[in-house]
Amino acid sequence: MDLSTKLRRFFAQASIAVCAASPLAVPADFASASGRKIILDPGHGGQDTGASHGSTVESEIALQISKLIEAELVKAGHVVVMTRSKDEAVSLERRAALANESKGDLFVSIHLNASTDPRAEGKEFYFQNQLAVDEAALFLANRENHGLEEDRVQKAGLRAAEAARIPELKIANNAVRTDVRNILEDLDRNVRIRDSSELAKFLYREWQNSDASKLTRSSLRGIRQAPFFLVSNVAMPSVLVEVGFLTNPKESARLKKPDYQSSIAVSLATGIDRFFKRNQL
Repeated sequence: MDLSTKLRRFFAQASIAVCAASPLAVPADFASASGRKIILDPGHGGQDTGASHGSTVESEIALQISKLIEAELVKAGHVVVMTRSKDEAVSLERRAALANESKGDLFVSIHLNASTDPRAEGKEFYFQNQLAVDEAALFLANRENHGLEEDRVQKAGLRAAEAARIPELKIANNAVRTDVRNILEDLDRNVRIRDSSELAKFLYREWQNSDASKLTRSSLRGIRQAPFFLVSNVAMPSVLVEVGFLTNPKESARLKKPDYQSSIAVSLATGIDRFFKRNQL
């Protein structure tokens, strides 16, 4: 077998392996806009209630909003997998494993924010970081990553989440050289981060244009990058959404209202749907 034939076969095998391993391998414009699989992750749960304001807790509101998003996505023809559907504790590792085992097309984690400043308000959209992050983002990531096994966090520190292992590409029969494998994995990671950034933009724009946003004048704090464990450990585009601050009295009151929760759900579900259809517009 001559060298050119060997090379053609080599890259054909590598391409097949990448396609089999990553949901990003199928371009959006060749895929159906319906029937996509979305992993919805209501933050916290069980004894881990997350942020709180009086009797209102993050885990409860996050689950309520996630169920509304699920209903909207199902209505649009998508398949939804919830990392939890009731008030129960689910470890961060188990949430990531469930997402990867389910072979989701994207992952969205729903959270509510908190601050020592009661004036802080607005929504934030986070995806996996490539560059250095600011102190506020690191603090938030540290808080949200608190569900990790405590001794792991103490030994490895917050940077372990920032440099969290992305699920490796499974190259067929280990036939691909280590250096080429590393290149393919880096490419796959970069595509995931790029698509995660695009997803965050779609979610941001939909909320910005929503009727609820215009009526409440709720601020948008923007799109940021941070070392969240979950968005760094799922093999698909992923975004963590902080839908508002429970520690802001006005925003906390809104977040408890069913109609406001519904407006958030419609906005996020529409953003997700349009993300899938982006190459068909």
